Amino acid sequence: MRFALPLLLLAFSSQFIRGAENEGQKPKILLLKRLLTVKVEANFRAKPIEEVFVFICRELEADVFVDGNAFKDAGWTKNMQQNFKMGEVTAERALAQIIKKYDERGAQMVMSVDESKNLITITTRKFAERDKLQIYEFPKFDEAK
Repeated sequence: MRFALPLLLLAFSSQFIRGAENEGQKPKILLLKRLLTVKVEANFRAKPIEEVFVFICRELEADVFVDGNAFKDAGWTKNMQQNFKMGEVTAERALAQIIKKYDERGAQMVMSVDESKNLITITTRKFAERDKLQIYEFPKFDEAK
């Protein structure tokens, strides 16, 4: 009984302090919305694919998981070089540029977005379906842009 009051005060003060940390911070915009609005400088020369995904996701303020086992199963590596120059485009468009290149017979690269974890997963259709991940469907982009 004599420990109950100090523990109650400690719990209350901890909650109060945690609440104060978030005071004045804007709520984070949904990851799906950021994909459509955040612009990235998509100019890559001989950059490993994993580095490119990390760069784009850093701009999105999102975590990224590149599934090495799925890549290996498809005959790919995380070091595949990316060479393209798009200039400033949305993160969605930059990601689509990479992912659409790996739509091969028997292996298709896909992306899954998990809002609750603020996570983008890059994997194959086979592994996404196995793991029951929701696959993000990219729109058709005009190649002239």
